[in-house]
Amino acid sequence: MKILTFIIIFTIPFVGSSQNEIKPEWIETDVAIFKHFFDNFPLDSETTINDLMSNLERFKDASPYSIGFDAILYWWSLPGGTTSINSNIVTYHGKVAIAETTIYKDYIKGLNRIFEKDTSIRKKFMQYFNLQVNPNYFNDSVYVYTFKNDSIFKNYKMHVAEYLGKQENVDLTQCEFEYNLLNSPTGRYQFESYFRKRNDYPPFNAINKLINENRIDCIKNIVRGYSLPGRMYGTAALLQLAKEKAYKLSDEDKELINKVLNLNLKVESGYGLISYVKYRDCMDADLLKLIDN
Repeated sequence: MKILTFIIIFTIPFVGSSQNEIKPEWIETDVAIFKHFFDNFPLDSETTINDLMSNLERFKDASPYSIGFDAILYWWSLPGGTTSINSNIVTYHGKVAIAETTIYKDYIKGLNRIFEKDTSIRKKFMQYFNLQVNPNYFNDSVYVYTFKNDSIFKNYKMHVAEYLGKQENVDLTQCEFEYNLLNSPTGRYQFESYFRKRNDYPPFNAINKLINENRIDCIKNIVRGYSLPGRMYGTAALLQLAKEKAYKLSDEDKELINKVLNLNLKVESGYGLISYVKYRDCMDADLLKLIDN
């Protein structure tokens, strides 16, 4: 039954028209942005949003995006000559809870030039960044480094649980990638209500796998979870399954879904032309009827 990564990839094209026209100054710029990154990362456990504003180049240009429960998601990008550093940074009560930094596949090929120019960057890069591969969702690999302030992140999760309920312990042996994609607070991608029409988009593939494997436990956790768009995918999946009589919503399920839909949050929605839509307005009217009874 088909319904529905992440990481929506926002890339900033580098200067120049082809790989054969790489100029030395572009590599110097690449080296400079990595030096700047490692001058600031790993972040300190007390790092605040004000510290980021003061210390990170271009961070003042990062737009704040509320994901609810006093948490704010910032997308920070630092373009170089041939590559770009991209971070999704979540703050809770003004302190950094989690920062996920990604070097996307389009930029991986330029790393060796940077490493050759400055071997100290290579050493730090290999210490902090890990290669992640999921051939079902990406054409190639991505490098990811995650900084997490365990204390702040724990407080944030407890705050979410106070309203949506505590997540259950679930077995992620066969679905860790999909679950993490839809449950991470750093997730920045669109929700599209007509999700059945798309099968080339990682969040759809992820929720489809959970649906096809009847992982209702994981889907409910995602609805209670920490990803702004992920909650909507989980909610839509439960309602769609109920509509098809593949799952019977309990009173507890309906209460949870109403709590989510009543959150004063907006999610990016659409395909092509993006708009910001309130949670409840994202959901198809025929699905909302299932929880109004």
